[in-house]
Amino acid sequence: MTNIISVIIPIYNTPVNLFEKCIDSLISQQYENLEIILVDDGSSSGIEQICDKYADKYPNITTIHTNNNGLAAARNLGVKKSNGNWIMFLDSDDWLDPMTCYELSSYLKKYNFIDFITYGFYHDFENRCEKCVFSYDDTAVFDSSMRNELILNALKTNSLYSSSCWKIFKKSFLDENDLFHDEKIRQGSEDLEFMLRVIDSYNSTLCINKRYYHYVMNQNSITNSFNEKNAYSVLQCFKKMEDVIINKNEIVKDSFYIRSWNAICASIISGFMNPNNSLKYREKRKKTRQYLNNDFCIKTIKKVNILKLSFTRALVLIFSKTNLYFLIYLMAMMRNKQKGR
Repeated sequence: MTNIISVIIPIYNTPVNLFEKCIDSLISQQYENLEIILVDDGSSSGIEQICDKYADKYPNITTIHTNNNGLAAARNLGVKKSNGNWIMFLDSDDWLDPMTCYELSSYLKKYNFIDFITYGFYHDFENRCEKCVFSYDDTAVFDSSMRNELILNALKTNSLYSSSCWKIFKKSFLDENDLFHDEKIRQGSEDLEFMLRVIDSYNSTLCINKRYYHYVMNQNSITNSFNEKNAYSVLQCFKKMEDVIINKNEIVKDSFYIRSWNAICASIISGFMNPNNSLKYREKRKKTRQYLNNDFCIKTIKKVNILKLSFTRALVLIFSKTNLYFLIYLMAMMRNKQKGR
């Protein structure tokens, strides 16, 4: 049977130059059985009209316009409207190498029993490109006995298994296991939460030691923006992840709370205490204290192994436990200066 690959692209006010590079990378794919679904999530920048122009010009492109319901809802809608038997997720400011779908199709034929395939990615910066690090050999097939190890991999930052991008999923596997992105999580590690459920459900999966996905480091993207609501969304997301790891071994649990604390630190240093945050220090301190008094933060502070944290994150943990918020604020200032160099 010929494999139809459906690529789902959520779009929300994406810069035109990035979106055009994204869509052009799909139009140039050396694979005929490709369905491209553009889900305009309530854009108002004019990008929604560009989506329509592409759909008018190319018969394999469909544009769906919807209200601004968030990334998860846009992805889910795309999956429900798709006609393919394999699903890929591509963010609208990222792009794929032109041979991606053609080469993946050969793996789909050879390994037709697998539930999803993982492949590599690049971090595209303005003046450089960094390669992801592979943890496994080429064409490594994993059965369900590897779930704990793959979960541990997913819990690492920028890992092969932490994102629903740089994957291709069998649609029947997603449908049978009711694997959709959680629409209640508008921003806050929703990819990781989804992938933990995927890994907890698969029977067989494949890892390819090739890089196809270009993850563009766009400072204006939603994953690089901050607001207080998003910080609490992160906590909600990690609380949901506990449902997956609660019955896993202690090594997995240990890694989970380290990842949780890292996310909490990011919200504090890059958000609440960020010098670019216009609030006065007293208000920043108040909001940081309130955030750390959240039940999940309290649990994480209690359970995280300080000996396995980086030096900086261990300091934030110590200062949080001792209410030394001004020292956390100084750390945020230092980090902000380093990023500005």
